Amino acid sequence: MTSPTTKNKITIERKDSIQIETNIQTGLVTKSKVVWTSPCEYKIIGMASNKKVKDGVDSFFSITPINVTIVTTAKNYYIFQIKMDSATKHVEYSDTIHVEK
Repeated sequence: MTSPTTKNKITIERKDSIQIETNIQTGLVTKSKVVWTSPCEYKIIGMASNKKVKDGVDSFFSITPINVTIVTTAKNYYIFQIKMDSATKHVEYSDTIHVEK
């Protein structure tokens, strides 16, 4: 997937309940647990990354599950919306993932 916001290309691999995201430009690799809550909804729970220096954003993602809803599906892509809530922040974002096999 290429993010329209950052223009970074990110590959996403899923094996069972583990998701590995690799940012092609930066080399950042993150590993997360995926927990399906319904056929079109799941939570992503951060587990680890290869980022050497952690910051406040990393802490937020490591303790705040990302709630994902698949809004639309097609043959080669799907549109999703994420929501994250903590005591101090609310984040919403929508994007498209193109499926490559």
